[in-house]
Amino acid sequence: MAAHGVQFARLLQTAHIQHPFRYAGKPRQRKGQFNIQLTRNMDRITIENKEIAMMAFDRLRRENKMDSALRLARCLLRDTGISLGIGEIDWDIDTAIRQCGGEPRTGYRYTAHFHFNRKTEMEKDKYDRIVKELYG
Repeated sequence: MAAHGVQFARLLQTAHIQHPFRYAGKPRQRKGQFNIQLTRNMDRITIENKEIAMMAFDRLRRENKMDSALRLARCLLRDTGISLGIGEIDWDIDTAIRQCGGEPRTGYRYTAHFHFNRKTEMEKDKYDRIVKELYG
């Protein structure tokens, strides 16, 4: 037991332990050493928001949420985007757009906007999974 205590005491001495965050050099030379890359190289594709909205329309139609599907279809045909509030229909549309990979932008107070003439970037695997779920 005493031998283990001596070995443990030797490990705790600063001469034998290198501090994991101690670097040689001046502080100015250490700048930028903690940059961590968390992203992997995945195939990313760019999809038009109009295509995402059409997939959301198909999802709403299959879930028998006809009021939400009709409102989204009207905005797809007539407008360049949709403004979503806090109602049940707007909530269904927002949820369907998010499930299809879109990100409505939060606006003033309780509104969100989704513009059809913009594009969204997502992983190819995610897009393939959404298309397979919707269209088989």
